[in-house]
Amino acid sequence: MTNRVGKTQRYNIWESAIAVILALSGAYMVWQGLEYGFGSLRRMGPGFFPVTVGAALIILALGIAFETRSSTASNPNLPWRPLIAIAVGLGAFATFINLLGAIPATFMLIFVSMIGDRSVSWKTRLITAAGIAVLGFLFFGIAFRLPISAFWW
Repeated sequence: MTNRVGKTQRYNIWESAIAVILALSGAYMVWQGLEYGFGSLRRMGPGFFPVTVGAALIILALGIAFETRSSTASNPNLPWRPLIAIAVGLGAFATFINLLGAIPATFMLIFVSMIGDRSVSWKTRLITAAGIAVLGFLFFGIAFRLPISAFWW
C-alpha cells in the first residue's frame, strides 16, 4: 500500500502495541480511580486525578492508533540485553527484599541490571552494587526510618 507521497506503508506493530498498552493502562487507572470519590472541579476527590490521567492516556492511545494508519516509521531496534537485565534485576529485588533484606536485594538489583551494559567490568559492577546497596539502606532505612531490615537476621 502506498500513501500520497509515494512511500510504502506497512502495519507498524510497535506503535500499535504502545497504543494498546497505553489504552489498557488508562482504562485500569479510570477503573481503579472510580472506586474513590471523584468529587467536582471545585472540590476534587481522591479519584479525580487517576480518572483524569487515565482518560488522558486513553485519548493519547487513540491518537497513536489513528496515527499508525499513516505511519512510515520503521520498527525500532530495541536493545534487548539491557531491557531483560533491568527486568530480571527488578524481579530479583521484588523477590528477595523480604527474604534477604534491603542490602542484598538492592545489591542484586544493581548488579543484575548492570549486566545489560557490556562495557562495565565485573569489578565495577560489584563495587557499584555494594556501594548503592549500603547507601540506599542508610538513606531509606536509617535517614527516612522506613521499616525495612538491612539483612534477613
